[in-house]
Amino acid sequence: GFRLDVPVESAASGVINPLTVLGFVDTYKKNLNRGSKGKGIINTAAASALGRMLNKLCQKENIPLLNIVRRTKQVKILQDEGAKHIINTSD
Repeated sequence: GFRLDVPVESAASGVINPLTVLGFVDTYKKNLNRGSKGKGIINTAAASALGRMLNKLCQKENIPLLNIVRRTKQVKILQDEGAKHIINTSD
């Protein structure tokens, strides 16, 4: 049979990260429906795999997202993926 050797961590992140991103967005929407005055989501470690998934989904759902990174190189990555609001803490 077919066998693909994938480290457990990689396999887990392939399931957990997308579910976590969906959970963030779902929680944001539920809070808005309950009268929250929240204006968006803050994304720390925004250039991580999870952070980049969140960036893409928030763009699709028109949810304001503040992306926080630690390196100039990470700013470019997010800009290339359409992120509008980025803070580089190394500045």
